[in-house]
Amino acid sequence: MQKGDLAGVTRALARDPGLVNRTGKHPVWGGRPQALHLAIVRGNQAMFDLLLERGASAEGDNTLYDHWSPLLLSVHRERRELTHELARRVGHISLIDALFMGDDATALLILQVGEIMLQRTMPNDATLLHFTVTPDPADRLIELGVPLSTKDKSVRTALDQPAAMGARDVVDVLVDHGAEASPATRATLGDIEALGATLAGATPDDDLLIAAVIARQVPAGCSTTEPPPAPARRAGRGAPRCTRLRGMGTWRGSSCFRRAGRTRQRWTASTRPRPSSGRRRRCR
Repeated sequence: MQKGDLAGVTRALARDPGLVNRTGKHPVWGGRPQALHLAIVRGNQAMFDLLLERGASAEGDNTLYDHWSPLLLSVHRERRELTHELARRVGHISLIDALFMGDDATALLILQVGEIMLQRTMPNDATLLHFTVTPDPADRLIELGVPLSTKDKSVRTALDQPAAMGARDVVDVLVDHGAEASPATRATLGDIEALGATLAGATPDDDLLIAAVIARQVPAGCSTTEPPPAPARRAGRGAPRCTRLRGMGTWRGSSCFRRAGRTRQRWTASTRPRPSSGRRRRCR
């Protein structure tokens, strides 16, 4: 499965058909998904079709995979064709699926039953608001008492998630109900006016700078308190480029380095990579 070996998976299922719905350790993230989950994550249409043909459950056994169903996972990964096929096979849409798909009519119809639908365990220990991408269901969930401040396993609040997806109208609803938008959230949304008022001359921290770079509000490789990198010395050459040293855990020069499992920006005046015996390649 991890290598996408369709012929190998076909042979394995011929020897043991029960493998199609068996759970196993995720090769990267942990948890115990089924083969169908992995095919969806990788966007492997041929593998997806094979597994369903051999009897894979479209609803999935999701308890050991943090309650991520195949359908919800396909929406999260934006696998539209897979989502359509799974919805057809499942035959119904759950509340969290409807919220994440932006199906307001279905979501609001299910929410008419009230708080009973809010008691189920959610993926990532999140709330339904984390999966809401349109404003009307968000307003209804808040009326039903879904908290605004709950953080999921990734330490994201119900405000951080729609901001990361660019759902500004959902952010506005949450803010109107009392959620506090951090400077990093404002940077992610590209809300420069509100961001400037929030900072009020304070020095931004690393997380804020990263959010601003992602939102393309600050040139990559520059902080808001330092000048941009010096222009290239030779005529005809473009802006200074970063160089990754293969086999090392850092990116030297004016680019970025990895620390604690995530990428951070390193703001330096130097644009020349340090000498190294490692092989070099441009990082994009």
